[in-house]
Amino acid sequence: MLQRLAANLALDDGNTELARIWLEANDTWLAWSGSVAGRADNELAWARWRQVHGEADNAWDRVNQAIRSANAPHQPLVLVGAHRLKGELALDSGDVAVASEELARSLELATACGVPFERALTLIALARLRAITSEEGAADLALEAMAICQPLHARSALTRIDEILMADAKTRARPEPPSGLTTRELDVLQLVARGLTDAEIGEQLFISSRTVSQHLRSVYGKLDVRSRTEATRFAYEHGIL
Repeated sequence: MLQRLAANLALDDGNTELARIWLEANDTWLAWSGSVAGRADNELAWARWRQVHGEADNAWDRVNQAIRSANAPHQPLVLVGAHRLKGELALDSGDVAVASEELARSLELATACGVPFERALTLIALARLRAITSEEGAADLALEAMAICQPLHARSALTRIDEILMADAKTRARPEPPSGLTTRELDVLQLVARGLTDAEIGEQLFISSRTVSQHLRSVYGKLDVRSRTEATRFAYEHGIL
């Protein structure tokens, strides 16, 4: 289990070689232990590795094997990730119908299992699907995912959300930003919308996190919002990204 976790973290960092080493170590452990429960998770991790490595066909075979393994015995948390990955692979290949079906299944399972972060990852994939197919609602899904990911400081997920929102913003005509905000408050709002913490904003703007908090309170008051998520939505709707 720890080897698989390490492999997934390495994949998040883009280190496919380290991920491969950890996955091979996990293969060895599974063969030695005779464990059945971990095989579906391992197949899914290998499928993800194949996807990142650009081996779409092999990734497709692996994710289908993960789904079969996760159905006997039933492992719904593995199925959440497996159906999501299968949807992403289908989308990459241009099969929108299969992508929609698989991502809808993943979202249904994530909601039923009560796993917010997994649900957020699927919302991001669905937002990407809608953006690619020029459907409405991509930004709404991305913002919903952001509300889950921001408190978790899930940097990789927040980066993908930011990319979706930035791309969507370029396709829309936006009203002018409110004149009541100072230049510094606009700077803070832009960085909040990108998912940065007060400390990270302070580092970028060369001010203390306490000063960032003061600016943010002022922004909340001027915009009549109560949270970072509401402020982010305002920023998106007014082109402050």
